[in-house]
Amino acid sequence: MRTLTVRISDSLRRRMRRLKGVNWGEVVRGEILERVMLEERSSGKDWDAVRQAARMVNNIRNSLREMYGESSYDSVELIRGWRESRAWRG
Repeated sequence: MRTLTVRISDSLRRRMRRLKGVNWGEVVRGEILERVMLEERSSGKDWDAVRQAARMVNNIRNSLREMYGESSYDSVELIRGWRESRAWRG
């Protein structure tokens, strides 16, 4: 793990010291991770994560197929039916 040095004002440091139960390193790591994830989402797809998610979905689908067999269920038909039924509402 690497070290990151951050400068903060003296008044903020005093306020932080009053909060004894807070792990500030963990707080900062969490916020940095959230920001990195946000920036990655806005700059494009993480194709490794996309591939991993696709593999997971395929594994789930294959498991369900093995447990229950093939299905004739058509979700597109159901969605269209619901859309058409509420289309008159505007």
